[in-house]
Amino acid sequence: MSIRITLRLFFSRDNEGTPSPLLGINLSNNDLTSIGRSAFDYLVHLEDLDLSHNLLKLDDHSTVTALSSLPSLKSLSLAGNELRELPKELFTDLTGLTKLSLENNNFHTVPNVLAHLTALEELNINHNPIVILEPLSFRMLESMTALSISHMSRLERVKEEAFERLENLQILKMTDNPNLDHIDPDAFIGKLSALSAF
Repeated sequence: MSIRITLRLFFSRDNEGTPSPLLGINLSNNDLTSIGRSAFDYLVHLEDLDLSHNLLKLDDHSTVTALSSLPSLKSLSLAGNELRELPKELFTDLTGLTKLSLENNNFHTVPNVLAHLTALEELNINHNPIVILEPLSFRMLESMTALSISHMSRLERVKEEAFERLENLQILKMTDNPNLDHIDPDAFIGKLSALSAF
C-alpha cells in the first residue's frame, strides 16, 4: 500500500511571495504519489527536476498543474514511476525543456505528447516494454541531438521511417535489446547527416 505524499510550497513563510533562487531539485527515490498544484509556484528559476523512482500518478490534475507551472525547466526525469501514458496537458507550457528521461516505465509506445517538446535535445526511453517502433515515432522532435533506446527486453522491430525528421540527431544509442531482430532499411531515411554513433 503506497503512502500519499503531497509536497508543500518551496519557500519559507517569512519570504512568502518571493521567488526561490533554486535551480535544481532532486526528489528521487521517495514514495511521492502526488504533488500539490501550488508546490512549485515560486520556483520560477528552476531548471532541473528529478522525480525519478517515485509512485507519481500523472492522471492527478494537481500534479500535472504543478509540473506545467515551471517556466524555466530544462531537464526533467520521470524515470521509474511505472507510468503508462502521459497527459497531453503535461508539456503544453514546458516549451523550454531540453532533456527528458522516461526510462524504466511501462510505455508500450513512444508517447504522442512528446510532439509538444519542440526544443527537446535529449530523450531517454530505456527499459520500457515497447515491442515495435512505428514510423514517425519521434515526429516534431527536430531539435533532438541524443536518443537512447536501450535495455528494451520486448523490442522486436524498428519500422520504416521510425527516425524520420530527426534532422539534428547526433547520437543514437540502441543497445542490449535482446529480441530486436529487424531494423527496416528505411528506418533512418531522411536527413540524418549529423548522426555519428548508435
